[in-house]
Amino acid sequence: MFVYSILAIIFFSCSFKSNKQNAPVLKRVTYQSFATNEERDYFLYLTGLSYGGFGTWYMASKYPEMFAAIAPIVGYGHPDLMAPIAENNIPIWCFSGGRDMVVQQKHFYPGLNKLEKLGHTNLRFTTHEDMGHDTWRRVYGDQDLYDWFLQNEKRH
Repeated sequence: MFVYSILAIIFFSCSFKSNKQNAPVLKRVTYQSFATNEERDYFLYLTGLSYGGFGTWYMASKYPEMFAAIAPIVGYGHPDLMAPIAENNIPIWCFSGGRDMVVQQKHFYPGLNKLEKLGHTNLRFTTHEDMGHDTWRRVYGDQDLYDWFLQNEKRH
């Protein structure tokens, strides 16, 4: 009998440099926290907003085997990060704000197009046209993202 645990790692707004420096530590702490019981199965879901969205792309590219699904919010991924994500076909639901002047919608397309070019098949991109950089308030405040996470399983 398995007991299932779910973990959502949220990278709150912090610098990209900080995300890069902390990535190995976050990986180690996450695995230490959840690998304590052979009877327990768990799923890791990664999400973050703004710079945390950039960190989400970065972590998924460096440790693609870790995550059942990712949801970067108002943070686009650079095309150079996409190959490991595509190779592992990590489910992605990416969000932008149509009125976001901080991270404009047009910056998302190079990375998303690269994923499609690499054959990634499990990708959703939602723009909340009436929202700005605070799109995360609606996304995290709604049940849809959490239900979507639970549709994606990658057991550890």
